[in-house]
Amino acid sequence: MAFKDKRNPWYDKEITERDPGPAVWPVEAVPAWLNIYARAYLQSRGINQTESEFYDLHFCESGYWANRVLIPVYSISGQLMCFQGRSITDNGRQKYITSGRRNVYMPFDLRCARDVCDTLIVMEGPLDVIAAGRAQVLACAMLGIHPTEYQINQLIGMAKDFSLTSLLVWFDTGAVDSAMELQLKLNPFIPTGIVIQPDGFKDPGSTPAAIIKQTLKEYVSGS
Repeated sequence: MAFKDKRNPWYDKEITERDPGPAVWPVEAVPAWLNIYARAYLQSRGINQTESEFYDLHFCESGYWANRVLIPVYSISGQLMCFQGRSITDNGRQKYITSGRRNVYMPFDLRCARDVCDTLIVMEGPLDVIAAGRAQVLACAMLGIHPTEYQINQLIGMAKDFSLTSLLVWFDTGAVDSAMELQLKLNPFIPTGIVIQPDGFKDPGSTPAAIIKQTLKEYVSGS
């Protein structure tokens, strides 16, 4: 699956109609691959330099966002709608912090992807989406397991605007109840299924591309 543009045009509608405006990068933010600590973390998650640059990952070594990889959500015009900071340390601090209004994380252009795929996989975090992209799977992320009403409306709008036929919710192993809750909210508007995380892997972000492909293949064959 070849994606020509990582911007989602549906976000521009949100800027004029409902969104309060773009977010702002912290002054300490630098491209993540340039920082030795961020680069080591990304490599531990299977992310290479090409992916880090494509998804425009940033990193802060100091300030409020210290020791966090920053994952941006852009509009098609290049405005930073929001970003999520993922801690690279395991010292009891909050793992994720989001700046700005939580948007659906969709780093691919649905105008291109719709030609080869009419189903969108709804995942929990951006790193899950990056792993799905590695498997040539079209996915988006809710930036958490409890989507806001605003994000649910975004999903419904995307499905309508790009003539998607279905959504599949694929959350982490411990978030099946949240996935079912989201399914109930989406089903009245678009057919929505649930993919169960395969055994042996905590989340899609830690699941090899071949296993992601096989899991979806088995879901389709069994549905």
